[in-house]
Amino acid sequence: FGGESTQPELMKEKVIEAIALYNQEGIEEKSFLRIKRKMIGRYISSFNSIQYTANTFINYYLKGINLFDFLSIVESITIEDVNHILEIEIKEKMTLSVVV
Repeated sequence: FGGESTQPELMKEKVIEAIALYNQEGIEEKSFLRIKRKMIGRYISSFNSIQYTANTFINYYLKGINLFDFLSIVESITIEDVNHILEIEIKEKMTLSVVV
């Protein structure tokens, strides 16, 4: 998660509360599938811009990632994967950065 806020500590609390709620109730499958379709749609429509495609391809290439693998990776993600990440990974890797 990223963004700007005049109250970063409050924002951090709200994000932690939202994650805790999702951990308790889990993510709705309907919402999960909608977001997944949205990501796939954005990926496909991004190829309408040659400049975006070139920049993204180079950026991913330098990180050792193949841009054209994105679609198959997103399609393979399950709701269980997302729930696992919310439960384990985010708590362990959370950082709050404040830039004034």
